[in-house]
Amino acid sequence: MDIDTDCTIETLFPTGIPDEAAYILCEVMRELSFICESRYYVHLKRYHDARRALFQAEQPQPGDDHHPWISRRSK
Repeated sequence: MDIDTDCTIETLFPTGIPDEAAYILCEVMRELSFICESRYYVHLKRYHDARRALFQAEQPQPGDDHHPWISRRSK
């Protein structure tokens, strides 16, 4: 059985569709996005909180002797 695996954005979203079809497609995609976000809200929040904590941990702290140009204190 031959299966065409050439899936590109052009094959998923064809050009030349009527305005109404484009509108309906966008509305369906928006609704799916809302459903996905509400269903996986806890997972998404946990992921974003972890990323935020990692980012903040990597930032130099004010007064850090390794980054004196960021320090608020003068030496």
